Amino acid sequence: MHLISYLKTPIGYLQSNGREYITVEGVGRMKEAFKGMGILYCSMQGNSSQEILNCQFDLQQITPAKYTNDEAGKISLELEAQPRSPCSCSGIRTSTGEGYVISPAFKLDQTRGPNIVLMTFAPRTTSYNLAVEKSALTISRDEAEATVTSDGGELHCIGTISGQTKTAHLILNRNPELPVYPSGFNQTLSRIKGRGQISATWKPVARSFEELIFAFYPSNVGVNALLPGTMNINATTIGSNALNPGAINLDAITNYLGAPGLGDPQEFDDYVIGDGPGANYTVRLRIDRGLGRHDTDETRLTIT
Repeated sequence: MHLISYLKTPIGYLQSNGREYITVEGVGRMKEAFKGMGILYCSMQGNSSQEILNCQFDLQQITPAKYTNDEAGKISLELEAQPRSPCSCSGIRTSTGEGYVISPAFKLDQTRGPNIVLMTFAPRTTSYNLAVEKSALTISRDEAEATVTSDGGELHCIGTISGQTKTAHLILNRNPELPVYPSGFNQTLSRIKGRGQISATWKPVARSFEELIFAFYPSNVGVNALLPGTMNINATTIGSNALNPGAINLDAITNYLGAPGLGDPQEFDDYVIGDGPGANYTVRLRIDRGLGRHDTDETRLTIT
């Protein structure tokens, strides 16, 4: 288990009688604790000369969390039993540092002091199931059509572009339904110019990494989040001491989930952390007619 902390108080991990716990020391009295699906997301704001990454955290699907609070002010929270839930981790980080990550999380509401968030990341250990809402995508009947099917957790698209078009695309869209990303994130699966056959095969992304607990104050999210390449957070694995306090951003997490470090945006593609519940998925057939005009048809995917 990897422990990454931006707290001023020590955190720990322990096993007892076949159960796993995360502990936070020096908390004192607690008002209450919650668990749910946490989402950390970052978007670029400002103009071209003064762009900054604005990051936010939100806890969704909230339910009360059981905890113990000893006289020394140490909080103990029991982790989900192994194997972890299939929806343990999903998200994307773009080459500009924007994007989102979704995982199970705890939120601790202290009587005194700032709230604390513990996001838990675990690699997927089960196969994906993939379902398609409709199997036929059609644009103006005889101009473009594609068949979309799923088999063994894999998506297959094949179609024919027969009308007068400039280009045609098959596009996968990931949309976590956040106000800063109303259109979601697009990934082009296939592209052709003019007429011809178009096809694509895609399967959900699952990464391999060591399990991770990421602890931080949500009040620090987005504070002084600098441009990629200028971030000065020096995150390291810890046992009991907090890291250099500072702004929490997406890159602070994704580097521990296999993403390459941010540098020149031209050198890195978007990095998919993982796929799964927490975002809406669609496959779109689009034909471009030039002068900004286009037509589309799409189908929704369900990933479990």
